[in-house]
Amino acid sequence: MMQTIPILTTPFLRTSPDAMDNLLPHFIQDRFLHDDYTGSFPALTLFSDISGFTRMTESLMRQGDEGAEILSAILNRIFDPMVDAVHAHGGFVATFAGDAFTAIFPLDGSGVPEHVLACIHEFQQLFRLHGIQHTPFGNYSLKLKIGLSAGEVQWGILGDQKKAFFFRGEGISGCVYAEHYAEKNQIIADQHALRHLPANYLHIHPLTDGMYARLEFKRLPETLADTPREFPQLSAEVIAQFFPPVLTHYTGSGEFRNVVPLFLAFDGLSTHTELNLFVTILIEQVDAFSGYLNKLDFGDKGNIALCVWGAPVAFEDNIGRALDFILTLNEIIAQTPALNHVKLRTGITYGVAFAGIVGGAKRSEYTVLGDTVNLAARLMVNAPAGEIWISESIFRPAHRRYEMDFLGKLHFKGKSDPLPVFRLLSKKHIQAMRYAGNFVGRSAELKQALQLLQPLDQGQFGGILYIYGEAGVGKSRFVYELQQRTPHVRWVLLPCDGILRKAFNPFNHFLMRFFDQHTGADPAENQMHFEAQFQALIDQTQSPGIRAELNRLKSILAGFLGIEYPDSLYQRLDPKLRYENTLYAFREVFRALSESQPLILEVEDLHWIDEDSLKAFQIITRGLKDRPALVLVVSRYRDDGSKPRLETKTKWVEIDLNTLSDDGILEIAEERLQGTVSGKLYEVLKLRTQGNPFFIEQTVLYFQDSEIIRQDENGTWDIVKSEAVLPATVNDLLVARIDRLPPELKEAVQIAAVLGQEFDVVILLEMLRQRHYQWSAQTLENQLLAGQENNVWLILTQDRKGLFVHALLRDAVYRIQLRTRLKQIHALAAATIERLYAADQHTYADLAYHYQQAENLDKALEYLEKAGLFAKENFQHERAIEFFSDYNHLVLQKLGYSPENIDELRISSENRYFIERYVTVLNEIQISLRATGRWDELKTAAERQLKLAKKLEIPEKLSEAYTELGTFYMLTGDYQTAMTYFETALRHRKIINTLQNMGNIYAWTGQLDKAMKCFEDILNTGKASQNKKHMAAAFSGMGILYDQMGRTEEAMDYYRKSLAIFTDLNDKSQIALIVGNMGVAHHYNGNLQQALECYQKKLEISREIGDKMEIAVALSNIGIVYYEWKMYQQAMNYHLQALVIAEEIGNKRGQVDVYTNIANTYKAQKIYRKAESYYKKAISIARDLNLKYQLAESLTEYAEILIHNEQLPLAKDFLEEGLALAQEIGYQTYVEKAEQLKNSIS
Repeated sequence: MMQTIPILTTPFLRTSPDAMDNLLPHFIQDRFLHDDYTGSFPALTLFSDISGFTRMTESLMRQGDEGAEILSAILNRIFDPMVDAVHAHGGFVATFAGDAFTAIFPLDGSGVPEHVLACIHEFQQLFRLHGIQHTPFGNYSLKLKIGLSAGEVQWGILGDQKKAFFFRGEGISGCVYAEHYAEKNQIIADQHALRHLPANYLHIHPLTDGMYARLEFKRLPETLADTPREFPQLSAEVIAQFFPPVLTHYTGSGEFRNVVPLFLAFDGLSTHTELNLFVTILIEQVDAFSGYLNKLDFGDKGNIALCVWGAPVAFEDNIGRALDFILTLNEIIAQTPALNHVKLRTGITYGVAFAGIVGGAKRSEYTVLGDTVNLAARLMVNAPAGEIWISESIFRPAHRRYEMDFLGKLHFKGKSDPLPVFRLLSKKHIQAMRYAGNFVGRSAELKQALQLLQPLDQGQFGGILYIYGEAGVGKSRFVYELQQRTPHVRWVLLPCDGILRKAFNPFNHFLMRFFDQHTGADPAENQMHFEAQFQALIDQTQSPGIRAELNRLKSILAGFLGIEYPDSLYQRLDPKLRYENTLYAFREVFRALSESQPLILEVEDLHWIDEDSLKAFQIITRGLKDRPALVLVVSRYRDDGSKPRLETKTKWVEIDLNTLSDDGILEIAEERLQGTVSGKLYEVLKLRTQGNPFFIEQTVLYFQDSEIIRQDENGTWDIVKSEAVLPATVNDLLVARIDRLPPELKEAVQIAAVLGQEFDVVILLEMLRQRHYQWSAQTLENQLLAGQENNVWLILTQDRKGLFVHALLRDAVYRIQLRTRLKQIHALAAATIERLYAADQHTYADLAYHYQQAENLDKALEYLEKAGLFAKENFQHERAIEFFSDYNHLVLQKLGYSPENIDELRISSENRYFIERYVTVLNEIQISLRATGRWDELKTAAERQLKLAKKLEIPEKLSEAYTELGTFYMLTGDYQTAMTYFETALRHRKIINTLQNMGNIYAWTGQLDKAMKCFEDILNTGKASQNKKHMAAAFSGMGILYDQMGRTEEAMDYYRKSLAIFTDLNDKSQIALIVGNMGVAHHYNGNLQQALECYQKKLEISREIGDKMEIAVALSNIGIVYYEWKMYQQAMNYHLQALVIAEEIGNKRGQVDVYTNIANTYKAQKIYRKAESYYKKAISIARDLNLKYQLAESLTEYAEILIHNEQLPLAKDFLEEGLALAQEIGYQTYVEKAEQLKNSIS
């Protein structure tokens, strides 16, 4: 809506007598003080440009300080009266653009056009007097060009903490375009202005296009009274919101300085909200890199910003700061969902420019002028979207540190010769070298390890090789040397995380590198890299089976890395199947890699491994048993001296790296010192280090740094400061080394230690910038190099990661810092990660950890919950339990309680919200406890939830609590107690899960009518809420019940209804289950061919979605069909396939079923010895798991073999046990068979 500009009274504000009180248009202050941040109004607009100014500036620049003083005087002589004239005639200067400015005359009263003409006439008079500037260095001719327009002027105030302002709209752009048509000393107006200007004062000469006209004065307007707008003096507080402190107190004159002007064009921002977000980020980043946001401009060049380095304050390496700024800004914009459609165009130059105040007493601006600035603008104008163009003056000093392309020599306005132009691409990375010096002291162990790798050369699986040793004993160096001696082998590093223990951290570490993924990079770029690497993997894979499985699992791997394909397998699967498929995706990648060359998977720091990765290794090692591969595991001992292991059945060998012998100590010391060691020094090293290689190395380094040892003329190192106090422990030794580092490096090392053993270099540098804004980009980068040179860390080139050379060093640096400082650094780490990687859900764990350490409880709670939900949604239940448990621990801490005294908790209005959150999260914990089979903890959690729910007296919470406790008793086989809790739950609120559990129990105990009533209730509830999943689940349950009743047609009818809904929902997991149940219905009805077709369809769907458990069920059922057709060879083939999968996924219950089916098949062929073996396996597991149905069947069938073998007493015992079980659970088939067999031997 159009608005006028009333003159508003403002509250009294303190002003600073030495402040620059004209940097900001008074209009902007007036709006700001009234919390008005955007609007528009109609106005006549004027753009004034001084021709000849750039040539004068360049000429006077060659005269040094004196030239700067002369230029400053000329600027004041010209601009001061011009600004005065604008204000005297009711206008104000909106913005300056070098030697030009834009003035606005609001159309909010009568006589405005006449005042504009009077103002222009005063300009002309001024240039008649001062058009020729006489200086000691020559005379300079200045001419005035004016463009006039009229229209709507939009204005805005942008930014969160710091502010910027703008004017734009048809009025602003119109006067700029009009000026383009002006020759020297001409006035050009467009048609919009002409509609307002009084023709009786003017000769109007239309230009050829008819859109513009040249104006000459016919006569002057009658004498007009000045109509300046009255505003309060600018406030120091307001100015400080818009400008850096150095300008609010600026008193200097103009000067010539080396500056880096950076022009930035940003189009595509359609709303004020988007513009505000962009400018907020822009201001933050300019500040972060110690630059100066000179202006926002919305004129003929589009939406642009001018940022300057080197003025008004200069720092070292201004070029590096500017280049790092624009690279970082591009990254942030690409990562910001609301802005990632914006493509920036940038031009950057470096050179001498005039820097100082332009304007007059009533309105001025600190800016930079000159050819260097103009060239930056022209580079920006010519650069395509998304590109950063730089001049040769930037290229020469920066090309060693940045990746740049030469674009060629291009012509620019005002330049007679073409200029070389370059494109900035990225920053180069520091290279890392892992280890220096020769490997000494481990010859025997290395020889043993190399022998253990020999099976790989014969194409065989080498099993697992464990390398154990205490911290500092040289495990990593040992593995490195092993790797150097096996260049024909592909090594895959899988490090475990000692701080966060993120789910699948070893595999995330590898796959991010393998698929060339970068945190915070453009998602499209990451996807492109993934596609290319994935195709390369497919192309090198020869096995059709592995290729097919990789293609099936492509979206699973992509999803694990945060790349999602619409309607892919990853998106269609539920969390459980997504999790299981992820394990097999890892396996297939390694199987594929082992085709082209032998493969070693190096698991680093097994003592820190997460539970989910342990499960993955169970799958992976089974999948590699026929491949030329080996799993090499590096680990410390546990605190009790035991050795961590991968929980697999794979063969293994171990090597213990113990402390070095006396000769080994001497060998390492002399290698590090590159000289012989005196007896005295050797004895000290032996006593102090106890043969630990890392301790030897660090002690020698400390002795050198402290000049405790010196090399004599014979090249022998000896102690020369025997009185020196030596650090008592290795921790003290490491601390002493760190204390001797330069202050800048020590600060960097301490901050890096907060980030962990491995750290993100981008995050570290950003944190250092935040704490030390005066440091240049080169200073920051130098710390990375210095840390490497001082043997503190390695910088991994590929993905900008840093790695401390030893965990002991990182731990020592972390521990010496005061808790207060650590809290501050953790808070900074969290804020930095949050800002850089806000959209990445994988950072939730990091954010939760850092906010916990920073003792920011609210933020810690936020990210603990997010991390827990993210882990649960990805079926990482062990991690979910940890996150949710930490969440509830913090809630109790916030309330002043602990798990031990939570029963004393009283509900109040102050704590009610947090108790409700506690109960909700406790419910999430129970879901994960159920999924991991932690029954005792599940019961404790369920009982606690019920106690708290009773205190809260919320029906929904009570119902959930009773349901959870009932579920525990149901899963542990106590159906009667379970039903008591479920019935109580329903009295508080009807929950679908409760009804479904009750229906299942009724069905399992033969109470089919009651079960049917439960599923009918679910169906009605689903219909009422239009919840298709609930309706489909009800139809499926009712189908199973009718099947059990022998009413096959009704069962099939309900199966079809369920199938139709799940097909509509594209839920392939449920489709497979329903199709399988339909097969069972056909099977019981004797329609074996139809049953087989259903089972085969289920097998096809289950294979597509990677549901291993249901694949095994389908295979087993197909085997049973062939068994009943007496096609025993085919039956055995399917049963054995099912067995491989059941054993692979550790499905004990499934193994019992398959063992029994295999035994039955052997028995039918009268191969009794093999049948007996499989019955025994089935009976053993069924007893362990208390599987009464399977145990009754196996005992009875096995007894029949014993009868055949005339082992009657034993057969009688088995029959009595089997009969008792069958009678207990109502398994009528085996009640009858057991009785028949028992009667046959009585």
